[in-house]
Amino acid sequence: MKKAFLYIWGKLMVLFRKIDYKPIHVTRFPTDFEIFDKTIYIIGHPGFPKWAVMQCPCGCKVPLTLSLMKHKKPNWECNIKNQKATLSPSVWKTDGCKSHFFLRNGKVIWA
Repeated sequence: MKKAFLYIWGKLMVLFRKIDYKPIHVTRFPTDFEIFDKTIYIIGHPGFPKWAVMQCPCGCKVPLTLSLMKHKKPNWECNIKNQKATLSPSVWKTDGCKSHFFLRNGKVIWA
């Protein structure tokens, strides 16, 4: 029951806070998982992104690693405009918290 409450509370907090995820370009995976909050890391060399890494927005703090490589399945596309990231398609966790969301212009939109 407590876990369900925390899950719902985390989703409500995200809905009301309208968290903006800020993109940061790096060449390797970050090692300090505390810095994931409100950040989406675009990993790879300039012009050749390989991964997008972010903390799950539901509040469970699980890092999500999304492939940006077109030849790998599944993969996502990350567009950055005015320092705001958009991911396509949606992100849907099939285990754990089972979050399903879109990231549009840095904002989480729950599916």
